[in-house]
Amino acid sequence: MRPGNTSACNNFPVFLQDMLNKLEEKKVGLVRADSCFCNKQVIESLQKQKIHYIIAARLTSTVKICLLRLFAVVAETVQRRKIGLGA
Repeated sequence: MRPGNTSACNNFPVFLQDMLNKLEEKKVGLVRADSCFCNKQVIESLQKQKIHYIIAARLTSTVKICLLRLFAVVAETVQRRKIGLGA
């Protein structure tokens, strides 16, 4: 148990590995998390383990800009594939 004044996302990589060890051979299909888990350490840990995830986040101007850039990259990739230029 953690003390009550400890954030749930403190030391997430250790927590994640502990949970995966306890689940043994079971596959984690999706991790859902609230906004306190919306940080680089958590996202990198989940991606390293190849775990799909959904993390709630406030739609701040910074998040909007990141999403617009991501959508632009996806749209460009789709367009390049349509005209046969590869990824």
